[in-house]
Amino acid sequence: MNNIKYAIWDLDGTLLDSLDMWLTLARRYLTALGVGEIPDDLEETVDAMSLEESAAYLKEQFGLSQSREEIMNQFMALVRRLYREALPFFPQGVRQVRELYKEGCRMCILTTTEKECAVEALKRGGIDRCFEQIYTCSDLGMNKRGPEIYRETCKRMGFEPEKTMIYEDADYALKGAAESGCMVTDARSFTFFRN
Repeated sequence: MNNIKYAIWDLDGTLLDSLDMWLTLARRYLTALGVGEIPDDLEETVDAMSLEESAAYLKEQFGLSQSREEIMNQFMALVRRLYREALPFFPQGVRQVRELYKEGCRMCILTTTEKECAVEALKRGGIDRCFEQIYTCSDLGMNKRGPEIYRETCKRMGFEPEKTMIYEDADYALKGAAESGCMVTDARSFTFFRN
């Protein structure tokens, strides 16, 4: 790790084990509302839907009295609570962050998650001080499908791309990161990142 001077870390699926939460969010929401009969294939049905589409589907399919906006707000309240209180970290990911920090590596987070969620989770994990900044895709007005967001993050942080390691776990993000001029680590190759 001695040649890594800077690091850009993804959060979900790289440091934080949040996949199950996103897969089961609709079921958790319906259960909290007291909906009795939830089909076994609910996760499969909503998997490819956006949050807005999921809210519309649940409203129509289960005859919910809440508006789509209320459902989305309630979704996000549940998500924020889980980031703040419950989502587990991958222990070896946390260990690597701490090692890099100890070696003087400057680091930031670049995530698709809401900043408030990221801040709360990192505090709970005890690694918030390791990161100088948290950038979100929505704050930057870009996505991770191309190299621009990584270049912009380097520029804002004063990172030299050729000395920057990007830690990602999604295929599309890895592709974008690989085109940025930075080094890239596929977090899925770290077997210790998985429980």
